[in-house]
Formats: sequence, structure tokens, C-alpha cells
Amino acid sequence: RKDRASAIRYNEQTDAAYKAIRGCPKPTVAMVYGFCMGGAMAIAMACDLRFAAEGAKFGIPAAKLNIIYPADAVAQLVSLVGPAYAKDILYSARAVDAAEALAIGFIQRLLPKDDLERATYEYLRTVAANAPMSVRGSKVMIQSILEGLTETHRTRLRQLALEVFESEDYKEGTRAFLEKRPPRFQGR
Repeated sequence: RKDRASAIRYNEQTDAAYKAIRGCPKPTVAMVYGFCMGGAMAIAMACDLRFAAEGAKFGIPAAKLNIIYPADAVAQLVSLVGPAYAKDILYSARAVDAAEALAIGFIQRLLPKDDLERATYEYLRTVAANAPMSVRGSKVMIQSILEGLTETHRTRLRQLALEVFESEDYKEGTRAFLEKRPPRFQGR
């Protein structure tokens, strides 16, 4: 990003990458070791959840580079940590340690370095064992709420919530509950 034209190209490419992560229909989890600054933090923010190892540091050094962070990324930061912490992070350009990132809600899990990968995959196996339609529906519901519930959103979400009752997975979940066994969901 040496000039306006290259900044435009760079922003278009990175915005497309962040949008692709946010738009993934399956849950996304950033697993963070070490430094997570600038663009890496934007990637982490685009994920649904963020798990970090002790010693991880987070920051947006834009103020030290005379860069104004993109509006979508700032909006994502505000939605994750609130306006006051977003201002603190952007104004100061300081590195936030993992304990503070957990306290302000930026990360959801803080684990010893040696446990991060195992715990992350264990969590993802738990999510994967749940009903795919329910998990996807929850993701759509939360994203719609974050975007602002329009009447169109509300209609779509009501329809989405009712569709599951016609699914094989709903029947399987009910049978499994009554038979006191784990369900075997198929995503249908």
C-alpha cells in the first residue's frame, strides 16, 4: 500500500477475504499463538470465535502507521469489545495481552500453549456432533441480529426456525432423546 491506488486494491482483496470467512456457513474458530496484529487481528475478528494460547498479544497498530482501519473491520471490533475498548485499541495502537483480550470479550478461551490445539479441536468435535441445521441456523440468526433485524430478516428467520421441524434430524434428535442415546445427525 504505497499509494491510493494500491491501497484500494489491497483493501478490496482483504475485504473479500474477511467477507469470505464471515460468510462461511459453518462455524469458524481462530486459533491464536503469539502475535495477532493488524491484518491477522482482522482475520481473527472475521471468525465466529477466537481461542488463544497464553502469551498471545492482539493489536491494531494503524495509528502508528497513519492508517485508518476499514469501516467493516472497525464495526466488527466494536461489536466484539464495545465502543470504549475499540477506541482504546485503535487510539493507543497498543498490544493487548491474552488475559485482557479474554476479559474484554475479544477471545472466548485462553489456554496453555500446549493445550490450545487439542482443546480447539475437542470443541469443534462437540460442535460437529450437534445438528448441522441447528448450528447453521444459529449462525444465520446471530448474523441477522448483528446486521439489524429488518422485517425481511424476521420473516426469513421464522421460516428457517420452522423448517427444522420437517427434517430427518429433528426426528432423529427426538428419538435419540427418548431412547437416551447420542443422536446421529445427517444434516437433512
